[in-house]
Amino acid sequence: MRRLCELEQAVDRLLPRPRMDGRPDPGLLRAAEAWSREAWRLACGRGPLVPDDAPGGLALAQRPVFVCGAHRTGTTLMRDLLDGHPALAVLPSEGSWLTSLRARLGTLPPEERAEALGCEWLRRLANPAGQEPYWIAGRSSADGSPYVEFARRLLGWWDVLERRAHPHFPHAAVALAWADTTGRNLAQTAWWAEKTPLNELHADALFRAHPAARVIQMVRHPVDVWASRRRLEERVFGGFPGRRAALRQLRDSLRIAAARRTDPRWQVVRLEELTADRRAVMESAAAFLGVSWEEILLMPQVAGRPAQPNTSFVGPGEARGGGLLDRRETAMLRGSLGAAAIALGYAL
Repeated sequence: MRRLCELEQAVDRLLPRPRMDGRPDPGLLRAAEAWSREAWRLACGRGPLVPDDAPGGLALAQRPVFVCGAHRTGTTLMRDLLDGHPALAVLPSEGSWLTSLRARLGTLPPEERAEALGCEWLRRLANPAGQEPYWIAGRSSADGSPYVEFARRLLGWWDVLERRAHPHFPHAAVALAWADTTGRNLAQTAWWAEKTPLNELHADALFRAHPAARVIQMVRHPVDVWASRRRLEERVFGGFPGRRAALRQLRDSLRIAAARRTDPRWQVVRLEELTADRRAVMESAAAFLGVSWEEILLMPQVAGRPAQPNTSFVGPGEARGGGLLDRRETAMLRGSLGAAAIALGYAL
């Protein structure tokens, strides 16, 4: 455990405070990789933790809530608002199972997949979003590590769900391991929840694997989405290399929201309405999920700690589009997104 604590301290010294601006520090990535590998090694040495409530966990695994939407539409805010509800077990970082992790694990030999996913999630628990709060499971010490215990629980649930051929068992194992780590009573938890931008593009696969699932899709005025995405990429890459992909993703997301808004399993939430009347929107979300109203739904948090906004704009009160869009970009958005945007109440 001493080695793990030393590696953890090395990671902590490199974490950006209060938030990351630009690309991640290569030194931080290397340190986090070494720390996660050591935590996984210790977990394997101590062995899987057999779930205390396998039947309750198996039932909960079938009841996910997917928070989704195009990038920069408020998916993080919605996830953080749901986080504190006692009937919800919410993953504290992006799930990204169908959008990236499943394909990455598919390139590995089966015997290496649990370690790859486990180490990825250990790093996400240490640094969920490139900004404070960090170390959301707590800190390791000579007496033990919550990260080693999370990894042991992941190994235990991995085995249980794999033997029962759960369609997305690695991802569900992560959710149940986190719920166990945070002391959830699985039998009394109504849903587990995660947020992954663009999960709406995989709706058919989600519902095939989880027929009882619910989806909360965030939408936002397309001009604001475009300006925020552009500002973010300029900070990270010095330009907007993802321009074409961003336009395609935004178009497809809006079309799906317009088509799915009458689906009883699907709730479309406009970020503007959430900002203007948080209580009304969150009361509607609670009713949609069939859970009690709790005042905690008004307070964004990550694993019980106050969450920080992850806006692309550092100045308060910036006008729509942040002054970034020229006439050509505005015309491009109108031509590509007009019909779907109008259907959702956004005039271009």
